[in-house]
Amino acid sequence: MNFLIKIRTTRIRCRDDNGIIWINPNSVDKFCGSKWPHCHMTNNFWVRRICELNPAFSFLKLGGEWDIKSIPIVDVEKYIRMKDFVDNLKSFEDSIWYNNLVYFYTQNGFASHKKIFMYSVDDIKSFFENYAVPLAKSLSLSGYKFKIGDEIGSIAIDRNGAIHKAGSGTHRFFLSRILGVSSVPVQVTFVHTEWLQKEGLTLGRSDRGRILELIRQNVRGSAVDTGMNGALVPPFPTLSNRHQPGAIHM
Repeated sequence: MNFLIKIRTTRIRCRDDNGIIWINPNSVDKFCGSKWPHCHMTNNFWVRRICELNPAFSFLKLGGEWDIKSIPIVDVEKYIRMKDFVDNLKSFEDSIWYNNLVYFYTQNGFASHKKIFMYSVDDIKSFFENYAVPLAKSLSLSGYKFKIGDEIGSIAIDRNGAIHKAGSGTHRFFLSRILGVSSVPVQVTFVHTEWLQKEGLTLGRSDRGRILELIRQNVRGSAVDTGMNGALVPPFPTLSNRHQPGAIHM
């Protein structure tokens, strides 16, 4: 099963930098949802499940209207939950996220975040005190710290070459966006077929470096000191800061 998951979440990579692109999370305002593009092909539950388990459906390109159906990031439930968490950082027990975990625990006997499992309210408090709150403070004070091997968020490229946030790596991406972090690493999960056609490209191995180069050109930034060659920060205008509380006051 882990092998299938690895296949179906394939990212567009190249030999030089593993396909990592540094972007300003505030330059991305659309969320396309799934980390698996084939999930956008049908609304039929069973067909979607079959596609998810079948490596043959692990597409890196997808046509149709998935990009048109993307929703504003600020309307995504998880984003709203992370925004509320930051707003309640000094009293995390008042946050939606904390109370959701407590409710899940009371209903199921455990709660979880990724591979972290919590079997009591004290475990949940410890999760916030030792993981969630320090993560938010670190992002606010030091920016996004990345080392090779870390989990990286996923993005998708729409028919016009614009970036949409895909479903993987959303917690840290959303927190970075809320806290005004200027640069985060991402990898491309899938691209729209119309964009590939406009650029005269395919997803063949020889074209993947060019695809990543074009995406980096689209963010039109200058190199930053990230320890990765070609990493770029975008010049896109920052969205309204009405959803951004700014730096955390310790």
